[in-house]
Amino acid sequence: MRSRSAPMNCTTSIVTVRSLREPRGLGAGHDVPQFSIHRGRLQSVIHRAVEERLGKDLIHTGCRLGAFAQHEGGVIAHFFDRTGAHIKTAQGDVLIGADGIHSRVREMLFPDEGPPSWNGLMLWRGARDWPAFLTGSSMIVAGGLNAKVVVYPIAEGSSPASRLTNWAVLVKVGDNNAQPPRREDWSRLGKREELMPHVARFSVPHVDARSLISATPNFMNTLLRPRSAPVLDLGRVTLLGDAAHPMYPVGSNGASQAILDARHWPTRWPMPNIRARRCSL
Repeated sequence: MRSRSAPMNCTTSIVTVRSLREPRGLGAGHDVPQFSIHRGRLQSVIHRAVEERLGKDLIHTGCRLGAFAQHEGGVIAHFFDRTGAHIKTAQGDVLIGADGIHSRVREMLFPDEGPPSWNGLMLWRGARDWPAFLTGSSMIVAGGLNAKVVVYPIAEGSSPASRLTNWAVLVKVGDNNAQPPRREDWSRLGKREELMPHVARFSVPHVDARSLISATPNFMNTLLRPRSAPVLDLGRVTLLGDAAHPMYPVGSNGASQAILDARHWPTRWPMPNIRARRCSL
């Protein structure tokens, strides 16, 4: 279930919401349910699947792409550690740059592109074991385009009456194309003194969002900087995910786009000599 508000009234200090319930998944007549999962747990599931299907020796950490070159028969990529020391040169049929909004692959493909633009949106996100609300699997989306609070469970809780509850606060704090205050980074801890004045503007039904956020010991903060997708007709090299098309984390944009990307891959390389091949560092 999902509860959405009417547009925010910016002339008042409290955002008043009008609830609209919208069924999802099986409740909406679909063949499969809607899932919400902790990001770390999802990555662990994918990690285990890669190890089981491709082998543990295919996953390497502490490697940074420094340069690559493609030729008629494949791609050569050079990897370095954090100190800048060369680790290994690897070869493969294709190179897929899935290295985030600060993609090194994209930077080398489009050296004159410049940084993404910023439309003034700032996002805070955290999770906390919290009493279940509504059905126990409901999602609440409250607010409008300039300020929004989203609350939903992403895992079981410490008791049958609680859930690991994810929350996100999205607020427009700057003008379009303004100079961003810092580089976007999901490793940055949020500051409570910056967040709570925005949270105080909301009165969310069915769950005490202010108390939930106040009780979360640590949370993350980043600014949101979308950018347009470049032309991806780049031979044996392409981009994936935020490296290609960073999006606002609203409405499962990232997950939905990942599905579309995966469906597009087979049409990107129809040549018969492009094959799945293990490429070990």
